[in-house]
Amino acid sequence: RKLWLGFNGSWDQLSENVSSPLAVSQGLEHVEEYLSTVDRGVSADKQQVKMSMYEALLYVLAAPFFSAFMRDKRSRLGEIDKRGPRFLFIHGPTLNGKSTFLSFALKFLSGYNVKPLERSEFTKSKITSRSRLGTSFPLVFDDISVSNNPGLEDLYKTYWETSWSHA
Repeated sequence: RKLWLGFNGSWDQLSENVSSPLAVSQGLEHVEEYLSTVDRGVSADKQQVKMSMYEALLYVLAAPFFSAFMRDKRSRLGEIDKRGPRFLFIHGPTLNGKSTFLSFALKFLSGYNVKPLERSEFTKSKITSRSRLGTSFPLVFDDISVSNNPGLEDLYKTYWETSWSHA
């Protein structure tokens, strides 16, 4: 019933109660400040961009709980509905902040500077072996091209149905 994060050889407990309402307020203010950086850029609909970024951040924050969600879902529904949460794909032109957003989201999730995995790590065998480590920390990849990885379509479609482990 405790959440631990192992990082660089040390373990931190992340399930402690927040020290104060002020700490929560400061964290939310930090997110708002980051999202307001959109105002410094060029976009046809800055409000839509901010909403999309917030939704993606919520996805990253929820991702560590997807396995627990699936265990609960399978215990209630069995094999009737094997579909799990959809994968998050962030796309857009180069130099528009996707990598920066991923770094921000991973830092917000963990409290550490965590870099997304490299494009070379985005292979079916590496994804499968990393997912079997038993960690609930999400696999996050940067600068990949789905069209350059045609063999992975099966993994996208069937991960929760065939590759995910109940462990």
